[in-house]
Amino acid sequence: EYSRSVKQLRESLLSSSPNGLLNPQACDRMVPLSDFETLSKSVWESIFSNMTAVMNAVEPSTSSTSSESVYINIPEHVVLTAQFQCSEHVKSSLSGIDSKVESLRDCLFEQWETPPSNVRDECSAICSEALANYDRLAQGYLKVSITKGVVESKR
Repeated sequence: EYSRSVKQLRESLLSSSPNGLLNPQACDRMVPLSDFETLSKSVWESIFSNMTAVMNAVEPSTSSTSSESVYINIPEHVVLTAQFQCSEHVKSSLSGIDSKVESLRDCLFEQWETPPSNVRDECSAICSEALANYDRLAQGYLKVSITKGVVESKR
């Protein structure tokens, strides 16, 4: 009975139906998500500002019988999530190098007359560290085709 139950579970997980948990089509649209409360607030602010802009662009109708449809262009949830999360990853990556940037700045001010010869290498190493941290944090969004552009634009 155990073997039969395991087989059923495997089949349900790998099922090509929309309910299959490991269905490649369903997994293609999943993105990592944290801090849902802040994300949802930012999504609603985006919707409201978009709606306000559209409503301001549409002139009021002079006829009371006229009914125009107004469409709001809101990106898909995976794009909104990727935009929010990647922005947070940028902030996190930059805050991770703050102390190194300050240290380098202090060193340059102290040795203004004769700057250290390895300044370029140190700057390059700091930038590489920040980019590597961002790439590590944002790697989940590279797996979803629709969010790859978001990752690259934030990079």
